[in-house]
Amino acid sequence: MDVYSTYRRCTLRSKRLAGSYWALTGSLGIYVIYTAVTAKSHLLQEVLASDGVLFARFAEDEDVQPKCANMNSTGLCVELPWLDAVEISATRGFLATYIQETLLFGRPALQQLGTGQIAHQGQQKVRSQAFYVGQPELWILVLEHRLSSITGTWSGQDLIGFLRQEQLDTGYSHPIEHVAHGLPKEVKTWFGGAKDRRLQVRLFELLQAAGVTLDQECSRCAEFNLTGEAARLRRIGLELDVTLFYSNLWFLWSDISTWFLPNKEVTFELQVKAREPVEGVRTIRTIGPAQSFFQDEEYHNQTARVTRRSFGIRLLFHQRGVIGKWDSMSLAFFLLQSCTFLGVAWTLTELLCTFIPVLCDLWGWPPPAWFESLQRAQRDKID
Repeated sequence: MDVYSTYRRCTLRSKRLAGSYWALTGSLGIYVIYTAVTAKSHLLQEVLASDGVLFARFAEDEDVQPKCANMNSTGLCVELPWLDAVEISATRGFLATYIQETLLFGRPALQQLGTGQIAHQGQQKVRSQAFYVGQPELWILVLEHRLSSITGTWSGQDLIGFLRQEQLDTGYSHPIEHVAHGLPKEVKTWFGGAKDRRLQVRLFELLQAAGVTLDQECSRCAEFNLTGEAARLRRIGLELDVTLFYSNLWFLWSDISTWFLPNKEVTFELQVKAREPVEGVRTIRTIGPAQSFFQDEEYHNQTARVTRRSFGIRLLFHQRGVIGKWDSMSLAFFLLQSCTFLGVAWTLTELLCTFIPVLCDLWGWPPPAWFESLQRAQRDKID
């Protein structure tokens, strides 16, 4: 006799099972929609990461001139034009806020090796002087930038940008996490106006956005046992990371289209982060006496030279962001992944049917009627 078995289709009518299935399906569906809105996983995305801008410089405002008399410091001060206090390139810049000069006469003497004789000191330190640079925080930082991405090449003057009232924590693992915070309702500064579309921002606004001022004390200076005048950031120096963050995926509650569709135009955000290096921020170089601020009669000797130490602000420029656009393959992969994920609800419901006896024994409930019917059908199939 040949023994064979066939599958029998059973229809279960249980409000609890149906409720569990639809609750799981609804929860998973909401999660899929949430990830689509926040992660924009249905779009083709390009993550931007480069250091530098196209061009950077400082400018002076004719209506607001820096004045030494307005500074909260003691000692000497010089009102310099920005060209004499700034060294800048497309990737970084240095802005002097405090300068120390040492006037030296003579040159180090040549010595014969192995003679055991000590040569006469041929270099003599005459005097030193130090002074502050008059209110460099009033100067205007001008940035010219360009964006090349999957959407094309954009000039910075074609884009609208902003500086937030308060900086967000930029320690995200992926740029899309920052974009999910959305555009701020109120911003400190907008860039890209009708008259002048350049990115221009005053240095003190960058410092405020980073949460520091030049007149505050250095947070780590106590470790070096400094004495005398308080070691303020204006005298010690600091670093500013200036980041241009681009995206066309900003999230807005008021605009439903931004939940799923990329914006037609790219918008950039100016981000600033301050850091205080252990040894401060300074540059050291030798200049001619005529380039220094010593009086002419002090360096009549032809061998005179000046060592200049400049403390100030180091600017580091970065370009970051994430750009998205519609792509058929990305959309197809997202739909396939979502459908597979929604199938978890059916699998979990089947597991729930299998473990019903265990759950009923655990909670002290009688087995449901549909389970008894399912067991009888199983026995009839075996018989």
